[in-house]
This record gives sequence, structure tokens and C-alpha cells, in this order.
Amino acid sequence: MTLGRRALVLVIDGLGIGAMEDVAEKRPQDKGANTLGHVVKATGVELPTLTRLGLGNTLAMSGWYQALGEAERDDFPLQPVPHPPSWWGRSALAYEGADSFAGHQEIMGTILRGGKRVLFREVSRRVESALKRAGYRVDVLDRYPGRPLLVEGSVVVADNIEAEPGLGYNLTVPLDEICFDEAVRMAEVVRNVVEVRRVIVFGSTGYGVDRILQHIEHRSTGQTGVNSPALGAYDEHFRVRHLGYGVDPSQQLPACVKKAGGRVALIGKMADVIDAPADFRDNTADTGKVLEFVRREWQAMEYGLVAATVQETDLAGHEADPTRYARVLRMVDEWLKSFMPLLGSGDALIITADHGNDPINGTGDHTREYVPVIVLVGGALVQEKPSRFGNCLGTRTCLSDVAATVAWFLGTSAPPDGQPLSAALNSQH
Repeated sequence: MTLGRRALVLVIDGLGIGAMEDVAEKRPQDKGANTLGHVVKATGVELPTLTRLGLGNTLAMSGWYQALGEAERDDFPLQPVPHPPSWWGRSALAYEGADSFAGHQEIMGTILRGGKRVLFREVSRRVESALKRAGYRVDVLDRYPGRPLLVEGSVVVADNIEAEPGLGYNLTVPLDEICFDEAVRMAEVVRNVVEVRRVIVFGSTGYGVDRILQHIEHRSTGQTGVNSPALGAYDEHFRVRHLGYGVDPSQQLPACVKKAGGRVALIGKMADVIDAPADFRDNTADTGKVLEFVRREWQAMEYGLVAATVQETDLAGHEADPTRYARVLRMVDEWLKSFMPLLGSGDALIITADHGNDPINGTGDHTREYVPVIVLVGGALVQEKPSRFGNCLGTRTCLSDVAATVAWFLGTSAPPDGQPLSAALNSQH
């Protein structure tokens, strides 16, 4: 096929379509999870554009409709359609658990392997020694369980209590007291002496170390750390860097596109968690702004990649709020209707997710679910097929197939993981 010119990867954060089989053994709390099915059932939200693109077809792969009664099935607002103009399927999560950082790395071409699950209290002394060797003043906050550290009287190093136990550590920074670049250097020292999946350094303005200390919490999981949402860190001045274990940003999809001479825009959470080079980067969580930036970058781009994350769906899942979740999905659906005419010949749109976050299951935590993969190619490649099931991609084994497909489509070098959907797409024309 002719090489493409532009690709948009749109991640709807937390949009699961049915629990993976391995949850019975590994995450029993996720049994029965189906984020999309439960949100639509609870709210009756109608998503005409996503329906046309085959979102209901992906939901059917989990057996959702078979589990409904006949009347409920017929009245369900989201239905499979006979001939979507897209290629559609679902993907398993190759990484362990249900985690935004790992999910985004996988989407951009890196399956996270290795790394250990270790609470901060088990490495606190090692981290303390490393920071002191690097010339930093370190105090142990021994009035709290978990042995968190205070660096240079300002930065708290402790468990990431928003993630699963032992997956990562946070450095919480008051940016009115210490510059972000210096805090990143501290985080790099920590990263070099621990083997957890991620070390995150983040901060904002408007609060000092005293307020950070007031928001340290100890959880029943054994984690001790700063409650960053309660702190109010996620505002317009928020800055963050994610330092992953075993992640080489120079090999991920954005770097591949840059090496080929393309422009790269990373928007929303994608800008937070992907450390690869980009020409435009904005980490806003506001859905309206995310979609506005996507359209602006797309229209200004001649050749390249826009990778964006709609995060407010995930936030709604954490809040156990299906109404908010549905409202954000509806916003995305309406935006897609106006965006799709901008897909010309040589353009591709891929819609997917990083994990589930079922607001009905009552936990407020991520859920390990299959996620949709919808591929729409502009121009002559969009065809209706005679099969009742349209252009089914089946079940992909990893999200890195998304990155591999974009690399193939744009004619760039390939990221380390994933298989392109080239065989499936080429068979359709």
C-alpha cells in the first residue's frame, strides 16, 4: 500500500470491554468487570459515531449481548453494526495488572517486562544513602509508617498510593520552593537504585512542604505516601516526569516518527507518561482542550503522529461515576463526527484504551479488561465488506500492535514490540 502521511492514536483512558480470563487467578476483584457495557447500561448513553465505527462489535466479543435478556438486548443503546467502515477488534493487555503507565508504554511500542513489586519502606535506606552520596540533605520522616524521606527540606519521597502496592514511588515537589529540573535530578538518583516499574516526580505551585506533609496517608495495603488529588497537585501549573523501568523512549513510536522526519504531538496523559521526543506536548486533563489540541495539530501537520489521551473517563471510573463517564464518552463521540471528514487519503485513526476502570464494580480502581482496537483509514482504503461481521481484527495479544501498525503505515522504523496489522488491512483491498 501507499505509505500514509498522518496518524492519530486516540486513547480513551479506562475504556474496558470485558474482563480478561486471567483475572480469575490474578485479580479476582475484577471478575465481571465490563466498563463500557456497564456505563451504557447504567446511563443509556447513545454513541452514534462510535457505534458506526464498530464499538458495539468490539463489545460483543466479550459475550456481553448474550448475557442480556432478549428485550434488554434489543433495547440496548450500543449495538453491533453489520458493516463498519473500520477494522475493529480487541486487545489483551500484555503487561501485568491494570496500569495507565504500563498501558501507554505498551501502546507506544514497549511491553513492560521485569521490575519488582516492592513497598518503599523496603528500599528507603538504600534510597536515602544514594541521595546523600549525590550531595542531597535527607531527613527520615519517622513519625509516619513506611519510612518516607524528605529531601532538601522540600521534596517527599514515598509510595505512590494511587497505584497498586509496590508498583512505584513518587517524589512530590512544591514548585514554589524548588525548581522542577532539580527535582528531576533527585528522581533520577532514585530511579538508578530501585527496580520498581516507575518513579514519578511531580509538583505544582500554591502549596509548600507543610501542606504536602499534611496529606501523607498510610493505607491498609501497607503503602505510605502523599494523597496527590487531595493535595490539589493536578492544576494548570502541574508538572510531571515518569521514569520507567526498562523503557527506552528513543525506541518508541514517537521517536521512530521523528527519525523519519515527521512531526509528533503528545496530548493529555500521553504527554505525561511518554518521555519520547515531541514537537508539541501538553498534559491537560480537560477533554475539551485535549480534543481541541488534537484538531489543531492535525490540521497543521503534513506528515507525522498525534497521540492523545482522554483522561476524564478514567477519572470518572475512579469516582465510581457512570454519569460523568457517559458524558465524556458522548463528548468524544460528537467530536469524532466532526473530525472524521478531516481524514484524507493516507490518514489513519486508531481508537483504543490502556485498561478498564469500571465505575459500577464499586472499587474505584483500574480493572484488567480487554480494550477496543478500532482502525479507520481515510480515502480509498475505507470500504464496506460483505461479511456480517465487517472487518474483524480478532483478539490481539498486545497493545503494541497499535504502535507497530502506525510505524508500518507511516513507513518508519518499528518500535521494539508489537506486530503490525498490515496483513489484515492489506487483505481488505
